[in-house]
Amino acid sequence: MQINTTHIVLIVITGLVVFGEAAALLVGTHILSKRDNPWTSLKNDIFLATDIIAGLVLVYFTLKSDNLFAPAILWTVTIILLISHGYRDAEYFLDLENKFCANMPLMVFNNIKLAGLLGILIAVLGGRLIK
Repeated sequence: MQINTTHIVLIVITGLVVFGEAAALLVGTHILSKRDNPWTSLKNDIFLATDIIAGLVLVYFTLKSDNLFAPAILWTVTIILLISHGYRDAEYFLDLENKFCANMPLMVFNNIKLAGLLGILIAVLGGRLIK
């Protein structure tokens, strides 16, 4: 599989942003914050773990594009992240209790990540990612 350089940059940056925000939130909520932080929940921790793993997987399998399974893995991870980030938007707009995007800055950043993930999906669907 060969990947266009522009798409490599898009995927790597998106993967690093997904990973970086999750890592920062993990440190902030579990190490630097009070133990009784109401945002901390099993659901939000699963989102954080998913983002950390998926962000690193996006970067690794983009840079190791000679791997036979890289296209399927990139597809799967991108779709999982799109669904989970879309759900976070729905939580925010439906004003659900203990939502992941607890404030406007988190929701805006969530949508920036969604834009990057949609860019990856469009590149794949447009047939430009895999030559």
